[in-house]
Amino acid sequence: MKLERRNGAPDGETQEQRQEPSAPRYSRKREISVIIYTTVLFVVALALIGLSYGMQHRTNAALTDITRQHGETMKNLEELQRENETLQKKLEAAQVLSQLLNTDDAELRQALLRRMDDLEPYLDGENLDIYKAYVANIPEGER
Repeated sequence: MKLERRNGAPDGETQEQRQEPSAPRYSRKREISVIIYTTVLFVVALALIGLSYGMQHRTNAALTDITRQHGETMKNLEELQRENETLQKKLEAAQVLSQLLNTDDAELRQALLRRMDDLEPYLDGENLDIYKAYVANIPEGER
């Protein structure tokens, strides 16, 4: 009677010897499967890179448009602010002219005339004519 080892192989025979000769470890079919799998992964990775590039390009184009629109908006805002300042000056000029025409106080008239010297460019047609006529009728000593 022969003694068997714990692994179940008879004495003097190893497990490797006991196994039957098998097919090669990596068969041709398995190699093709690995190549196809790797190729598919590579194609998917390239597709994702392309998609990412397209999305980035579109985002950059959108940011460029937004930046351009922001610049145009800022220009429009600055123009509106200048127009607003001009209209405020015109309103102030009309109010000062109205006060000037309705005052009897000599000191206030002098102050209003000095202020009108700065605001004269903002007077429109009819108000400018009224102001010039008013100034023409003031004696030299009162100016």
